[in-house]
Amino acid sequence: MKQNFIILFLLFSTITLVAQQKIEIVFDETEYDFGNIREEDGKVSHIFRFTNHGTAPFAIKMVTSSCGCTTPEWTKGPIPPRGTGSITVAYTAEGRPGPFHKGVTVIIGSSSGDFTETLDIKGYVSPKQQPLSESYPYNLGNVLFRSTIIPFGMVTKGKSPERQLEIANGINEPLKLVLTAPKHIVVQAPALIKPNEEIAITFKYLSNHTNKWAYVDDEVNVSVNDKTVGKLNVRANIQEDFSTLSSKERMNAPVATLSAKKINLGKLKIGSKYRGKLSLKNSGIDPLIVRAVVAESSYMKGSTGKSTLKGGKSTDIKIEVDATKLQPFTFSKTVEIITNDPTNPIITVGVEWQTVR
Repeated sequence: MKQNFIILFLLFSTITLVAQQKIEIVFDETEYDFGNIREEDGKVSHIFRFTNHGTAPFAIKMVTSSCGCTTPEWTKGPIPPRGTGSITVAYTAEGRPGPFHKGVTVIIGSSSGDFTETLDIKGYVSPKQQPLSESYPYNLGNVLFRSTIIPFGMVTKGKSPERQLEIANGINEPLKLVLTAPKHIVVQAPALIKPNEEIAITFKYLSNHTNKWAYVDDEVNVSVNDKTVGKLNVRANIQEDFSTLSSKERMNAPVATLSAKKINLGKLKIGSKYRGKLSLKNSGIDPLIVRAVVAESSYMKGSTGKSTLKGGKSTDIKIEVDATKLQPFTFSKTVEIITNDPTNPIITVGVEWQTVR
């Protein structure tokens, strides 16, 4: 009987002792605001400190983050009552501009079981300033250009559209800039660009000041500090506006009729020049005006016998191929005949030949 009483007393004492043991982790803070940080700062971190306010030891078993951009480190081993520890939470700002709000889960192990706590970090990452060379990839004499091509697209004859091109001074010294363009392209640009200055220059296309039609590629020479350093390309597709023609004008309009849409020059001996021709007729009433004959390649040339044809009249369209520097090959190119025929203003002619030695 006495032995049973001792056993019950010891069991009761053990239960009472376990019940008296208390697990309590107290953090100095559970949320931290980094505020405004810079992307170039790379990795920033904050230390969350805690104290064991309980009567039993515990240990940090694991700390997990909500994404790979957040990496935690923590105190290893048991934390006794009144003992302290810390959890360092780092955030990688590089490549992550903008606001962020991340959490980490703290898994705490003790003799009475596991439990969790949550810590949060937040802030705003200011994007790093990109070097000028990334925004302006074309360097002409230390003047950086966003592009070397100014595309105007479709330009109606008689209109004067404008386009802008952004440039920057890539060094810490002023640069003298001179842009030399054909007479139908007006360029507005400062004569001097301040160190690291970013500006926009304006190109105005005076389509009435050129006799060119269809696809036009003009060059603008670039000079920096009195030295020619490169060129820009201004591209446009100049077309006639027929939308204002009256019904009567359309009834009497010229009609361009070509004898064939394809010409085969046969075998051309390398080192020589060859010419073929087609017949162009005005099947309408009002005069047909041949605006231009535009060849696709530099070793081709197109021309017309007469530029103006009365109704019912014809002229030859001559196509010349310079095979002086060509290699043996079978060629298939095009020539465009541009007229004032409102129904068919551009006629495309296929030109084929084979160069032989």
